[in-house]
Amino acid sequence: MNQFTVHLAAELQSANIKVNAAHPGWVKIELGTQHAQMEIVDGAKTSVDLALIGHDGPSGKFIHPRKRTAW
Repeated sequence: MNQFTVHLAAELQSANIKVNAAHPGWVKIELGTQHAQMEIVDGAKTSVDLALIGHDGPSGKFIHPRKRTAW
């Protein structure tokens, strides 16, 4: 998935389409259980930020909670 994200971002660069991989974090949902560290609203912030990125925003990156992270 990492390599596909980078490849697709490069392929779509001229179309001004951003492609990123997002990891919302360990969220308190059924899958994350009550032991998870983040509330649902906090886990959604990374996805919302990426949905609203501007023309100069990141592309081909891995974002984990709201920060660029090394692959």
